[in-house]
Amino acid sequence: MELWEFCACTEGFAQRQELRATEALIASWQTGNFTGAAFAGKLKGLKHYMQKHDPSEKQAAPKISKEKFYEKLARAKAKKGGNT
Repeated sequence: MELWEFCACTEGFAQRQELRATEALIASWQTGNFTGAAFAGKLKGLKHYMQKHDPSEKQAAPKISKEKFYEKLARAKAKKGGNT
């Protein structure tokens, strides 16, 4: 094996390791989100998460007034103890 071939192999290996690290981070983040949703009682059934979604399909965020948002925020802070 020539030196340039070895360098190409090590560069490819390094790129693969970076990709693996990114994939592991994504999986950890998703696990944390699922855990948070489960503790909050908001975890949906597995079938919901396994569905393939059309990327062109747009979903609108739920409409909520500014007053209602701050009211819910105040309740959440009071429930948590106001530590935030």
